[in-house]
This record gives sequence, structure tokens and C-alpha cells, in this order.
Amino acid sequence: MDIESIIGEVEAILFKKILSMTAKQRREILGRVKEKLIEALPKAAKKQKIVILYYIGLTKIELARISSAEERRKLLEESLEHFRKALRVAEQLNDLTMIEKIEHGIGISLRELASMARSAEERRKLLEESLDHEKAALKVAEQLNDLSMIEKIEHGIGVSLWKLASMARSAEERRRLLEESLEHFRRSLGVALELGDILVLVYCTSNISLVYKGFVVEFGEVSDESISGVLSHFNNSLQYLRRFGRYDLLASFLVSFSEFLYTVGDFGGVDPLRNIRSAIEHLEEAEGYYRKWGVSVPLYVVVRLGFYRGVLREYEGYFEEASSILIDLADKIRDEDPDFSVFCRLRGYLDAIRGLLIAGRLKEARDVIDRVLGEFSDVSVAREYVLPILSYIRVIRDVVGGDILYMDYDLDGAVEAYERAYNNTGRMEVSLYGIYRVMAERLRDFLRVFIRAKILSARVPRVPSPLDLDGVYRAHIEGKRLWENVASVVDDLIGRRIVHGFEERLLLAAKYKALAFSYVRLGDAYRVRGDKSLAIKEYSSAIELFRRALEHLMGVLADIVGCHIRFLEALIALLRGDEPVDRVVKMFNDVADCYEGLGLSKHALFSRGFARFARGELSELDIISVSGLASIDSDPVLPTLDAISTESNKYVLYSYQDYFVLVSLRGIERLSVRELQGVLGKCTRLVDVNKFASNVLLIVYKWDVIEVVDNLPVKIKLDSFVIELDFDPDLRVHINKLRGLPKNFVVIGNYDPLDRKFYVMQILIGPVDRLEMMMPRGL
Repeated sequence: MDIESIIGEVEAILFKKILSMTAKQRREILGRVKEKLIEALPKAAKKQKIVILYYIGLTKIELARISSAEERRKLLEESLEHFRKALRVAEQLNDLTMIEKIEHGIGISLRELASMARSAEERRKLLEESLDHEKAALKVAEQLNDLSMIEKIEHGIGVSLWKLASMARSAEERRRLLEESLEHFRRSLGVALELGDILVLVYCTSNISLVYKGFVVEFGEVSDESISGVLSHFNNSLQYLRRFGRYDLLASFLVSFSEFLYTVGDFGGVDPLRNIRSAIEHLEEAEGYYRKWGVSVPLYVVVRLGFYRGVLREYEGYFEEASSILIDLADKIRDEDPDFSVFCRLRGYLDAIRGLLIAGRLKEARDVIDRVLGEFSDVSVAREYVLPILSYIRVIRDVVGGDILYMDYDLDGAVEAYERAYNNTGRMEVSLYGIYRVMAERLRDFLRVFIRAKILSARVPRVPSPLDLDGVYRAHIEGKRLWENVASVVDDLIGRRIVHGFEERLLLAAKYKALAFSYVRLGDAYRVRGDKSLAIKEYSSAIELFRRALEHLMGVLADIVGCHIRFLEALIALLRGDEPVDRVVKMFNDVADCYEGLGLSKHALFSRGFARFARGELSELDIISVSGLASIDSDPVLPTLDAISTESNKYVLYSYQDYFVLVSLRGIERLSVRELQGVLGKCTRLVDVNKFASNVLLIVYKWDVIEVVDNLPVKIKLDSFVIELDFDPDLRVHINKLRGLPKNFVVIGNYDPLDRKFYVMQILIGPVDRLEMMMPRGL
């Protein structure tokens, strides 16, 4: 075969045939093309040598795209060498047609090498060099009026500018480069439409959508209009790509699309659940196209897919599972991507902290925070989003510390801790740009208002001085005013739409709880003045607001509100005077037990004080003096974290034969044994059998009698546990909420989120209503 025939055959392969081939098919045919060209080179005339060297360069670029990282770098460097040899000959012959093509080829090789650069400076240098060659090629193409090359070169210039924009040293430079990039893509698109070049049309539409993505991500232009505009461009590009059928381009584009969806969902706070789920779907589709193309799924895609799945579980409220996924991922990629490994680990620890906070385990949460801050004290990571999270955790530590003091009734200490946290929000890391700055400012703004509400609630007067009825009355009126202010601050926070979804529901609960306390205080003021009917009216209004708050709460937070409701019901019964005294006394003592079980010792004394008040043993002032409380409003109104949602914490679990029943104030659901494994997976990873056996406790509730069984008949296996118990037949009568099911129990344990070990501590058996009233709902 003569040289011209070889060149013609190679042109057909490079520009047409390989477009529809799998990676394996490409590798085989490109290998043969390369050998044929190298073999023909010594026999070629000078002008033919230019073309052959140029095609060898292109062949090696195509081979590089389907090769391992090490081989890819080698092939790209070789392609660059062939292009430069061809350029020297073309310049000697002043072959403008080949000069424009070779300069463009050099631009491609340099740009591809930039993606493998070992440092930011090396990458920038390669991209700038690529841009110089592309511009030189464009100058010649315009001189020749070669539209076919102009569309390709304009597109190449756009890509180089777009990549340089991500490395710009200032926001102004970043915006300028993106705008220039967009201009070149549009010029390329215009020529492609004129020529009917579908391939370049696909490239341009997809890259235009990526530039618009850049404006949102790089400059934080997070609005419904900007995001819908980007999504429109992405979806249009996706239609072109699917029609064109290039698996490699489809996979690459879907990865970029998924990055955008994740970023606006997680960092921009725009409908996170929907956007992160969509990001996962697009990455899974990309995985399929990589396989259809015949190449291994890139590590970057595998890692991001695992990360997005972990983050999704976080937003769904499965904090322990999210923490486990993210920390495992961090371990796996420690060597391949150390920066992102640090971020995954930090995010996993943050989820562990959230899980503890929503369960009301404040001291354990603070211990984990201290361990995390110690581990990351010297971290230096280029990733934009690590420093804001560390700043956030430092502020949260003081908030948690304030809540611990609040629960211990040290309100002055709580205010001091909250004020320290508030001041530290001014030092939160926001020296970022774009959507990452939006995230940091969103966290900071949330915390400022959030902590302000906590400070206000802690300043509600508790024990008036001097302790007399007039002082108590004034304290209740002032308390009413302050709780209304707290509710107003929380309402303002909700109105700013800083948080969404379940986070917003928690704020709604805080608002209802603050308003309920304002009614409680007004009812207390009426009661102190002897106006029982008005006091009952205010307490009844408070109960309704507490019930509205309960619709959005779970775990310890819900249990506390439940106790408040029962206390007010006892107080109303006392004021009405239509219940036997012994019945009222029992109501107050039962509520005291409930408070005591939640660690609210002063509330327990306060409730027992009213039991004695009902018998005529104590006065109103005696109750305040003995308990140290003037009302029930001495517990933190707001939860401790901004991103709390949970499906895993709202249920009480019951077992019956071969299926399980989940019971909560939200209703009843059934799970198969297989489905339950996902919910109770942590309970079946018992790693310390001795600790399990020595700590487990059985508490049986039979109406109002509590029995503690010391010799619990538990059969233990290393990887699971089996509970064998005899049930009192009388219990069956009292399980009407379970529709007559005769067996029910609850397993409660402690989970160490960093060691990821679960230890069973209690097993509770009894009527559903008793369990719902007395047990902690967080598993």
C-alpha cells in the first residue's frame, strides 16, 4: 500500500470509525494504526512526513485516553514530541494548513498533560502554554478561513480558559476567564451549527453548561433562576450526547453533571435530598457507560459515588451509618487522595457527633468533638470546605458545653458558654469563594441567630429574689415576655430559609416550645394570683403547643416535652379539684419519675413538690425553694445542631415471631427480618460479649409496677444476640396499640461512633403506652 493510501485509511479511522468503538476495539485498531504509520515514516516524502508525524501524535492522544495514568503520561509526552517534529518541518515548508492542525494538536497534548500535573503551578504553566499554541493555530485558521479548524480551535481555547479559571488567583480573574471561555465556546458552536458538525456541537453544548455551572459554583450565584438555567443547559447537552452515542463523552459529562447537583444540594443548600439523590443516579449511569465503553470505572467516580451515598444517608438522618460509610471511604483513599480522605473523615466524625446530639447524649458528643479537634489540630488541607467545618465544630463545642450546663441548671455558666460560642462565630473561616463561601456564611448566619435564641432562653428568670409571691409573679410575667422574644427570633430564623426540610421542622418545634413556655409562665402568673380558671386556660394552650412541637421531635427532646405535657395535665387536675388527691399526687410523682429518668433532677423535685403541695405539706414558695425552679422551662429549647434529620431515631422496636413492628407516636410500621437488618445492623455487631453480658438489664413494666430482673436469660453468639424470655399472659391485655400482638421488647444500647462498636445496655418489656412514655426513643 502506498503512503497516500495509508494516510487516507488512517484519516478514516481517526475521524470516523473509532467514534463508535469500545475502548478495547479502539486500543486494538489504534495500535495497528500507530505501527503502520511508524513503518511508513522512513519511506515518506518530506511533506508526507509532516502528515504522518501529526497522525502519530493524534493516535497517541487517543491511546492515552484509554490507558492507565502512568502509560497515559508517557503517550502524551510522546505525542507532543511527534507534533513538535512535524511543526518544525511544516514551518520549513511554510505549510499553513498543517501548521494550524499541528499547533492545535500541541494545544491538546499540553492540556491533557495539565490534568495530570503534580502541582498547581505545573498545571497552570501547561494550560497557558496550551492556550498560546491554540491561539497561534487560530490565527492561521482565520487567515485560511478554514471553518472546520476554526470551530475545533475555538473550542480548544474555551476548554483551556475554563480550566485556567478554576485556578485563578482572584475572583475578578476567575470571572474574566469564564466569560472569555464562554465567548469562545459560543463562537465554536456558531460555526458547528453552520457546518452541521454534530461532534463539535455536542462538545460545545456540554462545555457551555459547565461554564454556567462555574458561575454558580465559583461565584455563589445560587438562585432558582441561575440553577434552573444551568440544569436547562445540562439537560439539552445530555440529549445531544445520548443521540450521538459516544459512551466516553456521556460518562464524562454525567460525572460533571453529578458534581454540580451534589454541590448545589450540599454546599448551596438547594433541595439537598433531591439533588444528592439525582447526583447519585447520574454517577451510577456514568458507571454503566464506562463499562459499555469497555474501560474500568475511574477511581474518582468510584470515590465520589461512595461519598455521595454517605452524604445522602446523613441527610436522611442515618448518622451512624453515614459516619461509618465516610470513615471507611477515608481509610480506603488515604494514599490515593489524601486531601479528600481528610474531608471524608472529618465529615464522618461530624455525623457521629450529630447522632449523639440528636439522641441527647451531650457529654459523649463533647468528648467526640474534643477528640476530633485534637486529631485535626494541625491539619493543612487545600480543599475549600475543610476549614469551615472545623470552625463550625469549634463553635458547636461551646454550644454543647452550654447545653450541658443548662441541663445541669447552671444557667449563668450556660449563658457564658453560649456567648463565647456567639463571639467565636465571628472567627469562623469564611475566607473562601463562590458556593463554598455561601455554605460558610450560611452556617455562620444560622449559628448567630440560633445561639442568640439560646442565650435569651437561658436568661428567663428562675428563682426570684427576694422570694415572695409578688417577686414570683413578676418573674413569671418577665418569663412570658422573654419566651415570646425567643419564639420571635426562631421565627425570624425560619423566615430566612437558611435551613430546609427536617432542619426547618426542628426550628418549628423550638418555636412551638418557646410559645408553650410563654403560656406556661402566664398560667403560672395567674395561678400565683389565685385565678385558677385563667391559669387552666393558659396551661391548656401550652399543652396544644407542646403537642405541635412533638410532631417534629424525637429522642430525648421529645421525651422532655412529653414530661412537660404530663406535668401540666397534673397541674390542671390539681386546679380543677375534681380528682381525688391521691390520684393527683400520683400523677405528679409519676411525672417526677419521668423527669428523673431524663436527668432533670430539679424538675423531678419541682414535680414532687407539687405532689406535697396537693397534700398541703408545702407552699408555692416552699416548692421553689426546695427545687430551685419557679417553672418547668429550664431545659434547652433548641436542639444543638443545624443539620439534624432522622428516620432512625424516632421508633420503638418490637418483635413478634417472624416480623418486627416499629411503634412510635407517628404510627405503626412492619418490617421483615431482612429489612430490619438495615435498621438494627449496629445491634448485631457485638464485639465485646463480656461487656454485653455484664451490663444488660431487663426492666419489665406492668401497669405501674416496675420489676428489674437480674438473671436475664440471654443466649449470646459472637456476631449476634438471641433473647429468650417468658412473657406474662396478662401483658397481652395491655397491648392494644399493637393490635393484640403478645410480644414486645426494646433493646437500648450505647454506640461509640469513632470505634463503631455497639453495646446493649437494657432490654425493656411491657405495655406499649408505658414504653412510649418512659423509654428513650433514640436507639
